Amino acid sequence: MSRLLQGCVLLGLLVAWLAASYGVRYGLMEDASWVGLCAAPGSTGNARCVRSWGC
Repeated sequence: MSRLLQGCVLLGLLVAWLAASYGVRYGLMEDASWVGLCAAPGSTGNARCVRSWGC
């Protein structure tokens, strides 16, 4: 493989990894079980939530 092709493959893998990590982050942060746990009106939240997520 040429160096240009290796660089393009590496760049493509990096972009795919970043997209996947942001997708997982978005998916977890928008999950109703986490949002409901941390953002219920009038509640102080769950101790696990406060410790893990900093609600």
